Amino acid sequence: MGGGSSDVAAVGDDSFADVRPALGSQLRDRGRGFVDLAPVQDWCGLAAGLPGTEIADAVDLLVIAVAERGECTADPVAAVLGHLERRGIEPVVVVLPGQQPPTVDVWLVLTQQLLGAPDVTNMPCQWWDDCAAEGTVQVRSAAGDLSAAGADRVARMVAAAIG
Repeated sequence: MGGGSSDVAAVGDDSFADVRPALGSQLRDRGRGFVDLAPVQDWCGLAAGLPGTEIADAVDLLVIAVAERGECTADPVAAVLGHLERRGIEPVVVVLPGQQPPTVDVWLVLTQQLLGAPDVTNMPCQWWDDCAAEGTVQVRSAAGDLSAAGADRVARMVAAAIG
């Protein structure tokens, strides 16, 4: 999938905050516009807020990086995907290690390959990493938060998937 030079919007929860600047930079380097939407805490919040969110006509892709379902009675994933389909926007769902991907047919970016399991803090270096002497780079803190290198890896994976 991907190609073209359409704009990309992104929405995510707090765990995605450090990825946003790196993603914007990666997408702009590929000739795409980037719109960072207001953060949401869960899929229910996204489903409730998305209909009132202004998204420019040039946006053809929405990167969604939200881990939790939230508290609502209806299926929030179906509501979000239905809304995006009506607007002609394709969803790109980022799945961090330890998260369950949606059980619907959507474009997924599975990040475990470059981040490791949820309890992994260091991963082998990639060509772009600023590596430690032992050939690894810290992708997470001991508390599980993404490091700058981890955020960069997620951004690179999303941008590469989109093209």
